[in-house]
Amino acid sequence: MSGRRIDPLEVLGAGGAYIFIACLYVSPADLLPWTAPLRPAMLSAAAMVSAVLLRRIMRGEPVRAAGGTGAAVAVLFALLLLSPLWSLDPRGSLGYALGALKLAAAFVGLAGTLRTPAQVRRALVVAALSSAVPAAVTLQHWHDEVGLVEGYRATYMGLLANPNQLAAAMAMTVPLALAARTGSGPVLRALLLVAAGLDAAAMVATHSRGGLLGFAAGLAAWALLSRQRMRSVALAAAGSAALAVFAPSSFWERTRTIGDYAQDASAQGRLQAWETGAKALAQSPLLGVGAGAYLHAWDVYAPRNPGERAYASHNMWAQVAVELGLLGAACFAAVLLLSVRALWRARTGPAGDDARALCASLAALVVCGQTAGNAFHWFTYLALGLAAATAHQRFQAAREAHGAGLAAA
Repeated sequence: MSGRRIDPLEVLGAGGAYIFIACLYVSPADLLPWTAPLRPAMLSAAAMVSAVLLRRIMRGEPVRAAGGTGAAVAVLFALLLLSPLWSLDPRGSLGYALGALKLAAAFVGLAGTLRTPAQVRRALVVAALSSAVPAAVTLQHWHDEVGLVEGYRATYMGLLANPNQLAAAMAMTVPLALAARTGSGPVLRALLLVAAGLDAAAMVATHSRGGLLGFAAGLAAWALLSRQRMRSVALAAAGSAALAVFAPSSFWERTRTIGDYAQDASAQGRLQAWETGAKALAQSPLLGVGAGAYLHAWDVYAPRNPGERAYASHNMWAQVAVELGLLGAACFAAVLLLSVRALWRARTGPAGDDARALCASLAALVVCGQTAGNAFHWFTYLALGLAAATAHQRFQAAREAHGAGLAAA
C-alpha cells in the first residue's frame, strides 16, 4: 500500500497555523470563556513557530525569511526594540515593542509553515470560514443593540472589539473568501460565498467609513486581478448592488459625512492628531518619538486642557513616521511594496489565484489604514505572512523545475 508519508513537523506547523488563524478571528477566550485557561491562540502560535525552529535544528533547513520582505520586517522590528532608547515614554515603548514582537513571530511562523500551494489555500479557507463567526455575532449585536459604540456602531470582541479594526479585518477577508472558491467543491463554494456576504454585512454594521473604502478597494482589486475577470466583475457588481440596497440608512448617513469633515467631530479629531504628529515628526524626523508614544507626544507638542482628549494617529503612515521616524516609515513602506511585488510575480505560479487575492487583501488594508493606525495590528501581519508563504511557492516551483531539468539532462 502506497501513500504519502505523514511529516509530524508539517502537521505541527501547518496545523498550528490553521488554528492560530482561526483564533485571530474568533477570539475563543472571549467568545467561550471556558477555553481561556487552555490559551489556544498562544499554544497554536507556539506550535507554528516551534515547527520552524525544529526544521532548522533537526533537519538543517533554512528559516524562510521571505527574502527582502523579511529583511525589511527585521529592520522595522529592530527599530521598535531600540526605540525606548530615545522615546518620550521609554517604559511604555519597551512594553509596546515587546508585545509587537509577537507580530514578527507570527509573520515568520506563517511564512515558514505554509510550505505548499494546498496549505496556503487551506489557510485562506480557514480565514474565510473563521471570519463568519465574528461577522455573524456582530450582526446579532447590531440587531439586538448590544454593546453598540456611539449608540449605533456594532462590534465584536477580542482583537476585533474596535469597529474600525473589525471593518478592516472583514474588508481584507472578502477577497480571500472569493478567491478560495476557485477549484473548491460546490458545498465549500457556497459556504465561502456566505462567509463573504456575512463579512460585507458586518462591515456595514460597524458603520466604518474607512472600512467601506477599504472594502470597495479590495473588492475592485480582486475583480480586476482575477483570471476570470468578467465573471468576477459581475459578482462584485452584484454584491455592491446588494450592499447599496440593503444597507441601513444610518450607514449611508454616516458615509456621506466623509466630504463634510469640517462639521464632523471624528474627522476633526483626526486632523488634530495629524497636526500634532507633524509637530512631533518635525522635531524627531529620523527616529521618531518612540514606539507606542504617539499619545504621549500630545503632552509635549500639543499641550491640552484638562478635559481635552488626546487622539491616536488614525493613519498607518502617521503612526509609523511619528513613532519610528522617516527611517521606520521607509522600512514599513518597503515591507508593503516588496510583498506586493512578490505576489505580483507569483500571480502566474502554482498559487497564482491566492497571490492575486492577497494583493487585493493588502489593498483593502492599506486603504483602511488611511483612517486607522493598523501598522502593527495582527491582521496586517496575518496578510503579510500569508503573502510571504504564497510568494514562496513560485520560487519552490522554479527550484523543483530546475532540478527536474538537470535530472533529465
